Amino acid sequence: RAAPAMLVAAGRAPLWEPSLYFGMPMAGSMQGGLFYPATIFYYLFGFATATALFQIMHLFTAGWLCALWLRSCRLSWGASLGGAVLFAFGGVMIARLPFLNHLATLAWAPALALFFRRPIALTLTLTLMVLAGYPTFIPGCAAVAWVAAYAARTKRWSWWASALDWAKACLLSGVLAAAQLL
Repeated sequence: RAAPAMLVAAGRAPLWEPSLYFGMPMAGSMQGGLFYPATIFYYLFGFATATALFQIMHLFTAGWLCALWLRSCRLSWGASLGGAVLFAFGGVMIARLPFLNHLATLAWAPALALFFRRPIALTLTLTLMVLAGYPTFIPGCAAVAWVAAYAARTKRWSWWASALDWAKACLLSGVLAAAQLL
């Protein structure tokens, strides 16, 4: 995360990463999250401050999205906030604090359930997860778990309609994240 910021501060475009595989395009290093919006902290602050802000923002985002998802399941605000605190400050998230790309991807995981039936919001969530730098970490497992949960929860749920919505969201997400993926 710091390498592109150092190049920009030196007046150079963050195009080449010399320390990976005898050199490669910096955008080709997915884990660097060059196009992820929260990487802006590294352009504005020193490494320690930027990392702290990055971590705090993602812990807050994880808790906030989890609370919104739990409220959408008709839980009380107290239960929703309790679940959000447990998710944001539980072992899974805290163990990922040193791994910024894991943390950023995992922070958006509750949005997969929250936006389960909203293809545009789901597309933006999937795009942020890809741009965060570790797209294969959580989305697949989370999608399977939440698809099963929603299938068991509602009688009017359609596998075909949901699969079609998710396919559209994944395709559009691929288009939006093309700069990173290509």
